[in-house]
Amino acid sequence: MSINAIRKALAVHGLILRGGFHPVDEDAAPPETGTILLVGNAGPAMWQSFKATRPAGSDPLDAWTRQVLEPIAGQFGARVLFPFEGPPYQPFQRWAERAENIRRSPLGMMIHPEFGLWHAWRGAFAFRERLPLPERENRKAPCPDCAAKPCLSACPVSAFGDAGYDTHACAAWLRSPAGADCLSGGCVARHACPVGTAFAYGPDQAALHMAAFLGGQADSGLRLRAYRWKDAEALARLFHDSVHRAAAADYTPEQRDAWSPRIPDPEWIQERVASCDTAVIETEDAIAGFSSLGKAGLIDMFYVHPGWQRCGVGRLLYRRIEGIARRQGHRHLTADVSITARPFFESMGFTVARQQAVSRGGVTLTNFAMIKQFTR
Repeated sequence: MSINAIRKALAVHGLILRGGFHPVDEDAAPPETGTILLVGNAGPAMWQSFKATRPAGSDPLDAWTRQVLEPIAGQFGARVLFPFEGPPYQPFQRWAERAENIRRSPLGMMIHPEFGLWHAWRGAFAFRERLPLPERENRKAPCPDCAAKPCLSACPVSAFGDAGYDTHACAAWLRSPAGADCLSGGCVARHACPVGTAFAYGPDQAALHMAAFLGGQADSGLRLRAYRWKDAEALARLFHDSVHRAAAADYTPEQRDAWSPRIPDPEWIQERVASCDTAVIETEDAIAGFSSLGKAGLIDMFYVHPGWQRCGVGRLLYRRIEGIARRQGHRHLTADVSITARPFFESMGFTVARQQAVSRGGVTLTNFAMIKQFTR
């Protein structure tokens, strides 16, 4: 048996050997494993083989991977391990860092200096023997020298934030009509990376991966879209209800009446959002929240229906607004935030610049000027 023989057996199916290592205790390899060789794909080569013999069923790529790798593992006397098999799941990302020159990108995905983000691990061969390892290439990681980092400003819902990957926001966007291009063509943040563009997946391959991701995410029923002029009446009522019900614990009836004495005229909403980018979240039968982004990165309005508080509406709405802001090139966001909304904005990374006393009809209300600097 030789490493080249394994490479040739994999190449028939468009797969490649992704390096190997001799495991230590911290690698959490199966007992009595002397060598692990990783198997994966880069670019569209695997896809051609998969399409020719695509199995039926709900997880055709995983089924195909089993069909291909189990016989090859048996041929070379190895046990095959899969990243999709669990729980418990094998620590493939740790193994990848041990096996080849790969690093975590700003998106959280692992980036390869040649393949970029267009690669994956399909399995691993575990051998009892301590085999000679494939030569490891030492190439410079691409991300530290990428000053622009276009990947971070590409996502429409800024799903790749400081707190990690927001799968809830990503899935809600993909299920929304506006997310159709991402669903059919693949992650736009991934496409924005300038590394490895020659290995980018074709539309059909990208669509299969996106559909597989979406199928594993619970559907909140929330859908994102842009504001339409006919929304004004519903938004006016939502604004008034939010002031009087959601903020009732933090502002007196007199203060809330000064803030919104009556349901405003829809034309007031229309004028308020006319020069803004305004996002709306709707359910099957109602609008659950809306927010508008004004000039210089100012969040002008941000309101969630009282019946949809603490249901993920605010977070999704904020992700969309940040996504718009990043795409416009803003380096920060600001907002004048109520006492009620302050904890939420702090959870989104905002800090208080100053406390403010705002007069409405001779009544004083407290709010906070808050700011979030984009650090990545």
